[in-house]
Amino acid sequence: MKNLLRAKGLWSIIELGISLPVDETILNINQRELLEDARTKDHQVKHYLFQALDRFIFEQILDRSTSKIVWDSLKRKCGGNEKVKKFLRNGLRRKFELLEMKKGESVNDYFGRVTSISNKLRSNGEPMNDFKIVEKILRILEDKFTYTVVSIEESQNIITMTADDLQSTLTNLEQKLHTWKNKEVHYDVVEEEVDEDGLLLMAVVEDGRTEQKHIWYIDSGCSNYMCKEEILFLNLDKTFFYFVKLENNVKLLVQGKGDVKMSLNGITYTITNVYFVPKLKSNLLSVGQFLDKGLSVVFKESMCTVFHSKRREIFKS
Repeated sequence: MKNLLRAKGLWSIIELGISLPVDETILNINQRELLEDARTKDHQVKHYLFQALDRFIFEQILDRSTSKIVWDSLKRKCGGNEKVKKFLRNGLRRKFELLEMKKGESVNDYFGRVTSISNKLRSNGEPMNDFKIVEKILRILEDKFTYTVVSIEESQNIITMTADDLQSTLTNLEQKLHTWKNKEVHYDVVEEEVDEDGLLLMAVVEDGRTEQKHIWYIDSGCSNYMCKEEILFLNLDKTFFYFVKLENNVKLLVQGKGDVKMSLNGITYTITNVYFVPKLKSNLLSVGQFLDKGLSVVFKESMCTVFHSKRREIFKS
């Protein structure tokens, strides 16, 4: 209501009220015009106030003579005094603390409920900064947002983060999860080494970049590069989520995507867009991805060889 009256240029009627002379007969023409203008504006304010009231409250303040008297009366009746505000704040604080995200509730709907209570607290004199709201929301999100919450807390300063920024991030993630829900990436179980025709479909590659050997399997059934060791990533986007499905219908969560360096025969290669799958049994190199990059992969006599069109043989395993 304050915003409406300010926009109409009428808030001063509430703040200052209007002065009514004891005897209007002594007023000159200019004074009479000013008085009539003030009364007109006062009636306008009363009209806006009456429109916002239910019948029960309206009948109680109908006899108030000016809009300022109506406003002051409403403040006393509807929580304008400090005792009533304190009582309301206590109830709203409890609601705010107990507010949890319902199962299946959208991010926007949940933010709407949090914002509604936050605004009520502010209107009753409770300081509610964005940090308090952001901290509350991060604390009680659904389990599907767990990895995003950890990523946000590790990579961003939540003290300076606004509620709008958080809502935007979570809404984008929710849309991606909804898009990915029915998407599946299929690859063979790691233990499966031979197909029905007896052809070798997997080979072992050792990354000699460090003293500790890291084993990679070249898999003809794997659709994407996948790594279970976070330490091998040069960079890792943990806001990326996906699902991969094993041949035995077991689903694993992809908890990020990034670049990995691998040293083969003294040459260091950078593999891009590698999925981070912590629960994977072995690191996987995709034959399909090799072919998309213009490489050739040959399985012959228990040996796997990868060729480059210009550099010829890259490695053999």
